[in-house]
Amino acid sequence: MKKLGLPVNPHYTICRNMDEVVSYCNSWESKRNDLAYQVDGIVVKVNSLKLHEELGSTSKAPRWIISYKYHPEEAVTMIKAIRIQIGKTGTLTPVAELRPVQLSGTTVSRATLHNFDEIERKDIRTGDYVVVQKAGEIIPQVVRVVQEKRTGEERPFAVPIRCPACKEEVFKEFVYLRCYNPLCPAQAKRRIEYFASRKAMDIEGLGPALIEQLVDKNLIGDYADIYSLKPDALASLDRMGEKSAQRLIQSIEKSKKRDLSRLICALGIQHVGSHAAEILSKHFNTLEKLTCATVEELNKIHAIGKVMSKSIVTFFSNSHTKDVINKLKSAGVNTRAIIKDQRTVSPFKEKSFVLTGVLNGYTRKELESLIKGLGGKVTSTVSSKTDYLVAGESPGSKLAKAQKLGITILGKVEFEKLL
Repeated sequence: MKKLGLPVNPHYTICRNMDEVVSYCNSWESKRNDLAYQVDGIVVKVNSLKLHEELGSTSKAPRWIISYKYHPEEAVTMIKAIRIQIGKTGTLTPVAELRPVQLSGTTVSRATLHNFDEIERKDIRTGDYVVVQKAGEIIPQVVRVVQEKRTGEERPFAVPIRCPACKEEVFKEFVYLRCYNPLCPAQAKRRIEYFASRKAMDIEGLGPALIEQLVDKNLIGDYADIYSLKPDALASLDRMGEKSAQRLIQSIEKSKKRDLSRLICALGIQHVGSHAAEILSKHFNTLEKLTCATVEELNKIHAIGKVMSKSIVTFFSNSHTKDVINKLKSAGVNTRAIIKDQRTVSPFKEKSFVLTGVLNGYTRKELESLIKGLGGKVTSTVSSKTDYLVAGESPGSKLAKAQKLGITILGKVEFEKLL
């Protein structure tokens, strides 16, 4: 790219082995502060497109690239107050309100305290001077208390026994405190935000500030109520007019046609993100079938574990959830999977494939596209739930594992026969 005249970072280098990688990363530990911009580490890449295909990627990240992070910058400031945030699943998270301080190029005035056990372990109190840093150079967090700066006036933090928003009793689950009230207004706001977010139902114009107003003025109580909003009611809100209200109504109407996978994600089921939502959508095809699924049935689906299965069944068995889903159906929200160019009769349909080695005549991406286009699934690891291992030349350890588990092995001839 540099030879073509494109602007590139001048500090790149090629390392021939891991010792050179470690040495280069270490050499920039102190020099990074001399740069004219903020950096938090160095990116290390495998310098071969062929190896990129062979190494592949997980559902979240490629295996041929990683970032080496330096120890984050630290700063000392005072905790002015400890507030409690309530998430969409009812988790109570303590947050420190800080005296503003410069840290890694930004002004930090809030920091996560993670959970109440962490407050007790670090003995964090309002009025304390604390050391803060950014986890991964992004999320501010309190590292430790500066004990020598204590005045003696600080008092231990009182762990809440009731939800600050709805005053219902809270319960401990692992290290977290959780409010189980399905009608808690704080939870409702977070769930509606998530429902309208880009990766869920993607309702443009329905942001946090507007959601706060809608819930506080009792115009909506849950995300299904979004579909009963009227332009006149919206136009009367702060920073909204007739045109803005009309655009939002259009965006809400447009969201009714989203695919089932987006709706499943938007429901805010604990442990179920966009990837799991796609798997569930392909397996069940309708929301009605998913709501009737048992833990045993869900456990049989590849990538859906026991914890997620239990969470899904618990979510759909809740009476409030049933009411909300009925409202979504009545509003005309799509509850069926949108099938695109997928053959109804296919030996690939709902089968799990793992690829290893090089199959002559096909790139890794071409194989994945072929399998997925015919209704199959491609995963990166061999397990008892794998149906086929497609093995080309120079296969890796996956072949031995598949043979041990008795999984069907497909060479080029067998794979093309299946095609």
